[in-house]
Amino acid sequence: IPIISWLLLGGRCRDCRNPISIRYPIIEAAGAILVVLVVERWGVTPTAAIHAAFCLSMLVITMIDLDHQIIPDAITIPGTVLALALVNWTEPTWIDAMIGAVVGFVVLWGVGEAYHRSTGIEGMGGGDIKMAAYMGAILGWKGVLLSIFIGALSGSLVGIITMLIGKGHRHRRQRRPEGAHPARHPRADRLPRNPPSTWGI
Repeated sequence: IPIISWLLLGGRCRDCRNPISIRYPIIEAAGAILVVLVVERWGVTPTAAIHAAFCLSMLVITMIDLDHQIIPDAITIPGTVLALALVNWTEPTWIDAMIGAVVGFVVLWGVGEAYHRSTGIEGMGGGDIKMAAYMGAILGWKGVLLSIFIGALSGSLVGIITMLIGKGHRHRRQRRPEGAHPARHPRADRLPRNPPSTWGI
């Protein structure tokens, strides 16, 4: 409905006629696609509801991190607690979810601490670390390690491209929104595997 409204209004507010950014319908569409993929994978079940909420929260985290370079504890901490509490309706076992949360937290904390000690620059915010714990509680330890790897790879590619086009040398000591990279890939090992959904992966 919000997407159709945006199209019918020509991307402008009904009352004041000021333009409404295209990012809003794009985010709405992205959220809808995520929910469709989740339902296709798990059907209309409590498991699908949990994974849909997780995917949508990752979408919210991505946009907040891109805009403000923060990852709200108000999403990640309650999300981790709920993921562990509802583990009976998700794929990881309780032990796997607990280990995943710990592994996600420890791996990103270790990377950030090592970078800080070697350069004197804070390389990993606390929000990124808590987000990794949240991802681990949903995905298990194997899933969170895969997500961190893919996120690090995509983040590195973005950094290299930025430097190559002549902007990176002026900003290389500034923090990039690192949370946005793993947040885009946490369900890579959980999306539907049947042909109709291959494009979504």
